[in-house]
Amino acid sequence: SRRRHTRYGTVTGVQTCALPIFPGELVSIDPHPDPLWRQGEVSFAGVLRQVSLACVPEARIGDQLLVHVGIALTVLEPEP
Repeated sequence: SRRRHTRYGTVTGVQTCALPIFPGELVSIDPHPDPLWRQGEVSFAGVLRQVSLACVPEARIGDQLLVHVGIALTVLEPEP
């Protein structure tokens, strides 16, 4: 079995991405007439950051988002 050691742990047979993707809660939205420029404030365990909402036009306050390098990539579905 081939093992690869990464700074995130040992992975067998797969290559992992070294760039982090973080979940956070959308707490506010800065309105903009052009959806490509829409931004929001996202809380990551209490730390607030401005992120682009261009890829998630359906995002609403309270949604959990996956964020990578300041861009919200997707809205997470709530767990049942």
